Amino acid sequence: MKQRDIKVEYQKSRQFKFLFMLFVFIGLLLTAYIALVTGSAEIGVRQLVSLFRGDDSGFVGQIVYHIRLPRIAGAILAGTALAISGAVIQSLLRNPLASPFTLGISGASAFGAAFAIIVFGAGSSYAGSGDLATVNNPYILTASAFAWSLIGV
Repeated sequence: MKQRDIKVEYQKSRQFKFLFMLFVFIGLLLTAYIALVTGSAEIGVRQLVSLFRGDDSGFVGQIVYHIRLPRIAGAILAGTALAISGAVIQSLLRNPLASPFTLGISGASAFGAAFAIIVFGAGSSYAGSGDLATVNNPYILTASAFAWSLIGV
């Protein structure tokens, strides 16, 4: 290939990536808007505009600021964290097919959760009088799953 052909193909590739990212961002904004206005209490565009101008701080403000916006922000942050962690795993292993399932990380995490439930009695809502020592710490299940997934890695 000639040098000029490579430059043209590179420019097309950059333009495609830019358009793709633009459409993904527009889709994210559209999805966030839909999540903001739909729910058990329907919120209209006028109510949102007046809310963001500072005119309305009543029932709609409580719903938007305390329920829906944190839920949207949490979903965006969780999706971003999952995407970054997947990209890190794939780049460290230099394998584009690497995932927690193919590497056994998910299985090790499930084993850790089952281990905490059976051995420590984590996750049970009652303090039974059986032979098992019941631990009423709500984080023991998560800590065990995380520790066993690290062992699996």
